[in-house]
Amino acid sequence: MNPDTIVLRYCILLLVAIIGYFIVLRRFADFVQPYRIRMADLGGKILASGASPRRAAQIEFYLDNAFSGWVMAVAIFVFWIAAFSGMRKYCFKRFSLKEQSNIEDNKMAVLFLASAFAANPLCGIVFAVECAVFAFIVVVLAGQSAMVAAASEFIRLETVLLGPSKKHQSETVCP
Repeated sequence: MNPDTIVLRYCILLLVAIIGYFIVLRRFADFVQPYRIRMADLGGKILASGASPRRAAQIEFYLDNAFSGWVMAVAIFVFWIAAFSGMRKYCFKRFSLKEQSNIEDNKMAVLFLASAFAANPLCGIVFAVECAVFAFIVVVLAGQSAMVAAASEFIRLETVLLGPSKKHQSETVCP
């Protein structure tokens, strides 16, 4: 086989992969657009309610960077530092997601994460794999009973955050 033919095949394959990535990028953007609108509405409501300066800065960061592809790229590198410092900080005391922040802040964070994932799906997948590896490490270090408790709390929180409506949530979420 001619070396020029091999190079041409790889160039065509690379071009097809790039085009496919941009098609996937567009599909993700269309999929998360309703969530981005919900995030903008919620962020405006939080800022209008007179949030503390720290909380307002966090909400403004979410709103300013919702379409940025760099967020997931930076998250790949910053994740391990933040994860292990957080794990060390909460290593000797009981930690609950309920104690960390309120529901609106958690909802903003989840909506922002979905928006940032859609802005850069390739780095988002790498970030998701990093989170899975970290979760595995936590399971090994903390033991299965602590992980089951944390997972059930996370599932409850995610159901409350992304559920359809307050009326429907009260019927579907277990106490």
